[in-house]
Amino acid sequence: MNRWLFLWRKWTRQLWVKATAYAGVGVAAALLAAALAPWVPDDMAERLGVERSRAALPIEADIRRLEAVALAR
Repeated sequence: MNRWLFLWRKWTRQLWVKATAYAGVGVAAALLAAALAPWVPDDMAERLGVERSRAALPIEADIRRLEAVALAR
């Protein structure tokens, strides 16, 4: 196996690399959303805004709780 490929695979298997990549993608998504906000129509922003997200959070929490119960068995 190529030495560089071996080192790349070894490096990317480490947990901190994956966590840093996810954090970087999250920051990039937030910056992109802020940059594109002026071009989003007002009716779409109202339809997909904060209130809709808050309504979905308890549903997601219930799903996570059910997953935890299923995995505990």
